[in-house]
Amino acid sequence: MKSLINPTLVGLTVLLALSVGCGEDLRQGTSPGEPPSGEASGIVDNPDGTRSLTVNAVSDAAWVYLDLETGLVTADGPWDLTFRRFVIGLNGGTSGVGYGVAHWVEGDLSDFERAPDGDWVTDLPDGDDEDEEPDRVFADWFDYDQDTHVLTPKARVYFVRSGDGETYYALQIDDYYDDARTSGYPSITWKTVAAPETEPARVEGDMPPPEPEPEPEPPVDFPDMVEIDASDREAWMYVRLGEDGVTQSSDDSTPWDIALKRTFFRTAGGASADGYGGARVADTDTPYDALEAAPTTGYIVDTVLPASGAPGSMDSMGNGAFADWYNYDPSTHKVTPKDRFYLIRKADGGYAKLQILSYTSGVYQMRLAPLEVQVNRVSLTAEQSEEWVYLSLRDGASVEVDSPDAESHWDLGVNGVKIRTNGGTSGPGLGGAYQADEDALNAIDMGDPTQCLADASLPEPGPPSEDTYSGNPALAAWYDYDDQSHAVSPGSKLFVICTADGGITRVQFTDYADRQLTFEYDYAGFGRETF
Repeated sequence: MKSLINPTLVGLTVLLALSVGCGEDLRQGTSPGEPPSGEASGIVDNPDGTRSLTVNAVSDAAWVYLDLETGLVTADGPWDLTFRRFVIGLNGGTSGVGYGVAHWVEGDLSDFERAPDGDWVTDLPDGDDEDEEPDRVFADWFDYDQDTHVLTPKARVYFVRSGDGETYYALQIDDYYDDARTSGYPSITWKTVAAPETEPARVEGDMPPPEPEPEPEPPVDFPDMVEIDASDREAWMYVRLGEDGVTQSSDDSTPWDIALKRTFFRTAGGASADGYGGARVADTDTPYDALEAAPTTGYIVDTVLPASGAPGSMDSMGNGAFADWYNYDPSTHKVTPKDRFYLIRKADGGYAKLQILSYTSGVYQMRLAPLEVQVNRVSLTAEQSEEWVYLSLRDGASVEVDSPDAESHWDLGVNGVKIRTNGGTSGPGLGGAYQADEDALNAIDMGDPTQCLADASLPEPGPPSEDTYSGNPALAAWYDYDDQSHAVSPGSKLFVICTADGGITRVQFTDYADRQLTFEYDYAGFGRETF
């Protein structure tokens, strides 16, 4: 084999393991320059004609190189595979200057004497995915246990063309630990196999990624279209929709409504900021151009989102409404926006609509325009239960609650005729209620959160007893009770209920049967007191 080594591998980005031992803490890093020599713990010629080898790749500061023809691990000789900790590269594409390509199938090494036809690919530059690593053929050769930090090889057979393009090998990865269970010692078993019936093309030098389909030209006649460059992998781009139009800044100290970094989104609220920010997917029945006003319910605020599942990925703050805004093509690494648009609640409690038209390597073409507010009438039913049922008046839905006295995502609790709000003795929020003078749901235009009474310890409904419950004193009188028929009826009373975040709703209870309570309400929206 002729020497095809690229000893510097300049600019190659890899995953870097920072701890040594049975536990493997997977982080991100960059490749060094000239690698030192590696070494093999001994080549084993197996009775079935395969060969086995354990590679000392324990250093997190250098690559080592394996020639599958000789089984030698060197720093500067002919090579087919390169190793650094758990990262494996081919002598081709972004990892080397050779003709190396590969693909894998499920199975056992003994099942193959010829490399099958398939989608042979080489190591590619990082595409528009969620990480910042090159897209390597061996990127996910293992399963990773988040609790024990142990790597376990997947049951795969990899087919590899040598760096000189002359020989094909079938190999499987057996382990990642030596006999002392020290990490950084990948062991492999391999054999020479016949070439596939249809051999992949040879391209000397760096192999470019597959040519993507041309990006569709974004429309140019939308007056609300903006371009946002969120291609920086380290910094967020902060966007504000103000009276003077859309402004962008990399400084989060300036007012902002949404923030973007590559494919990730934040809004100016929840875990990301002190504002009223939030987002939701718009209803599909109304086209983008026809929408002129935004409803006040159903917005998701920023939370700590779980890691993507890739080794080394970390939890991060973001808005879950944008968690799946795009389709991803793994063959072209192309990100394409889904056919939908979003409603944005801005930092100041105002509203906007957003539609993503195109995305290219972190650069967005999108439409972004302000909306008027539309306070919609919402009907909710607390389903029959012997236990407390909790609802979010902000989302217009029932919610799961484990510890009501410690959680702030609920606004109203119902248990039969008993009702509580998220405040006082019932919860940590700013909830409360008062009875309005009017007897129609739309009779008042403004609520007053200062009048809301917080929850307290109240006597249990029914015959006098010493039993109590935590509930709202204003809402204890929401129903009329018939002593003869024992029927409960809502009456025509109107209540203003403060949500856990201090917002206001006006509520009228409309039906009660078999412990199932139905009511209608309007939600003014974050930071607003008018309906």
